[in-house]
Amino acid sequence: MVLMVTRSSRDVKAFGGALRLPATLIPSLRESVYHERKQMVDNRMSTKQRLSATVDAATMVAAQAAVRDGRAANISAWVNEALHRQAEHDQRMKALDDFLLAYEDEYGVITDDEIRSASRRLHSRAVVVRGKARAARATKRQRRVQGAR
Repeated sequence: MVLMVTRSSRDVKAFGGALRLPATLIPSLRESVYHERKQMVDNRMSTKQRLSATVDAATMVAAQAAVRDGRAANISAWVNEALHRQAEHDQRMKALDDFLLAYEDEYGVITDDEIRSASRRLHSRAVVVRGKARAARATKRQRRVQGAR
């Protein structure tokens, strides 16, 4: 699901459609995300703690390659950055869950039909960047007429 909260309006664009939000929801959502990010930055500045972890062999090979290629100072730094990314992801998912719960409390549950409809609208507006756009499929009647020729 693609969700974008704009600063200039109360509209939230999801699935290519617009969802109308209560004016009080957007500031609280932004404030929540802001405070969670600020807390993470503050935590990053705190002292380090030792961690012992068991990882898959392929993950260890990827970590060693990152250090060898200069993409990480050391394996600890690589793991630390991965943990930060996961924590940020988890916080974004929680904010999204909170938003959807508040939205559904206000406007009702988003149905599967609404999701399918919005998804169709989104796909119909998509711009092909690579490859070729799929040609519109002929209707049964058009195929019958072409077959009769």
